[in-house]
Amino acid sequence: MTAKTAAAALDQTMDQAADLAERAIEGTRRATGRALDKVEAEVQEAREDKAFSLSRAVGQVEALAARTRDQARDATHRARERLEDAGDQARAYIRDEPVKSVLIAAAAGAAMAGLIGWLARSRRVS
Repeated sequence: MTAKTAAAALDQTMDQAADLAERAIEGTRRATGRALDKVEAEVQEAREDKAFSLSRAVGQVEALAARTRDQARDATHRARERLEDAGDQARAYIRDEPVKSVLIAAAAGAAMAGLIGWLARSRRVS
């Protein structure tokens, strides 16, 4: 083998090595691109899942708040009706039994005055 043929063989080997390197680089670029695309898709999916989960949680909180508000409104309405009924019954009792009602009111007033007096004295002693 002469120097010229050796140089030609070396050039050919270097060209083949360069071609292999270029193909390897191109394959690496494609693989990297696919990997980046996959990561990007997974990140996007995670964002959408997070947004969906957050949206669903907000909806559940809003529904719970609406149910709680409705229950509070119903409870207030029932309490108001019961108070009105109690007032109506008290007025009916006073109308039907005026003397007894006055005596009950006087006794309740005296009991309250006694209790208040006792509490005031017990505080001064303490």
